[in-house]
Amino acid sequence: MAFALKKQDKVTRDEIAQELRATGEALSTAIVAYNEAIELHNQFVEPLIDAYNEAVDRAVAFVTGIGGREQDTFDERTERWQYSDKGLAVQEWINSYRDAELEEINVELPEPFEQFDASNHAGIIEDLTDAVDE
Repeated sequence: MAFALKKQDKVTRDEIAQELRATGEALSTAIVAYNEAIELHNQFVEPLIDAYNEAVDRAVAFVTGIGGREQDTFDERTERWQYSDKGLAVQEWINSYRDAELEEINVELPEPFEQFDASNHAGIIEDLTDAVDE
């Protein structure tokens, strides 16, 4: 007695292989389109991220410069003035510049999808033998 696929099993196997091949090709086409769109998107977004981060760097230099310059001027004042209401208000204003939290942004850009062989799984199903002898 041989172990074998029934006629309907063969039909089902062939239908599945055909479905794998068709949906795999559609998916492969979609991946190519997605990857092309991602590449175009990244080419547009990356320079804008760089430009924004350069502006952040200029902002950091500005607030650091103001904070440092004004702190030097503040430090030249008398201790009595520094601890007066006006002096404390000025120190708070200086600290607002010195403590400004300005950091470059780090945006994770989408990566392209890995391509695959759309016929691979269909071929595996199709290559399975129909029967085996005992």
